[in-house]
Amino acid sequence: MSGVALQQVDLFSADLQGADLSNSDIGFTDLNSATLNNVNLRNSNLEKATLVDADLRGADLTDTYLKGADLKRADLRGAKGLPPVAELKKIVKWDAQTKWP
Repeated sequence: MSGVALQQVDLFSADLQGADLSNSDIGFTDLNSATLNNVNLRNSNLEKATLVDADLRGADLTDTYLKGADLKRADLRGAKGLPPVAELKKIVKWDAQTKWP
């Protein structure tokens, strides 16, 4: 599915485990409670995407645009390609339950 345009789509609780979503436009999309572990999101746009309770363990987020993404209670353990957590916290929404890499 590399290069897909899924902007403003409802993917609530979707199981996209291991999918190749590199170079995709997923901005403003509802990915609450989605299973995204080991997904390839390299060079993708996740601007203002809602990822509350999403499982992003092992995801490749290299060069992914995350400004305004909602990562409350998201699990980012083992995610690759992210900026340092201190920088990431400045551009995304998060809470005390967000699990950082």
